Amino acid sequence: MRVGDVIMEDPQVITDLPLPDTTYADITIKIPLVNNTTEEQIFFVNGKIGNVSFSQKVALSPLERKEICFTSEKFEQLRFQNPALWWPNGYGAQALYKLNLTVIRDNQALQTKNIRFGIRELSYKLMAQTPDKRNVRFQYSPTDVEEKGKPLFNYKKRIAIENPAFPQVVIPTLADGTIRYLQEEVNQSENPFLTICVNGKPIFCRGGNWGMMMG
Repeated sequence: MRVGDVIMEDPQVITDLPLPDTTYADITIKIPLVNNTTEEQIFFVNGKIGNVSFSQKVALSPLERKEICFTSEKFEQLRFQNPALWWPNGYGAQALYKLNLTVIRDNQALQTKNIRFGIRELSYKLMAQTPDKRNVRFQYSPTDVEEKGKPLFNYKKRIAIENPAFPQVVIPTLADGTIRYLQEEVNQSENPFLTICVNGKPIFCRGGNWGMMMG
């Protein structure tokens, strides 16, 4: 196999904190791979984050494109204990980790990628109408959703809330079968506005670009 026969496309790093607990984080790494040849290619993808190493053997059929995944379920070393967290400006340090990924065959490195990433989790609090017509404030994290790509909220079926304290405010309805991913928010249960949280902590946003800045 020659350099360029197999291409490692842009990887995705997903960090999942079991909020409100931040004492450990599960790291998931998704890597799209492409076989540019008309022959089967067998090789290894090796990864390293600091002193943590992991590896996976891969077989690609001719002209096949496939995504491989490193998860903490299969590679227990990808559960980081007491990780250094990334915080928005003004809330803490922007701690970054370095990920090295290498495509290897016969002890020859055919492609290498170096990526910096932060361990953090965005979660949200917002109000939506349930199937039984209740207006409920929820909190949720996208990493808790098992059916990836399925929307939780239906913004085409928005409804106006009947609360004189918040005139002309509309909220989405819940998509079918998605309430199991949401946790009812007890505090500020009447607040219809979106709250963005990082690592479980509400943050202040301002500006049209949603910049995470201190006011």
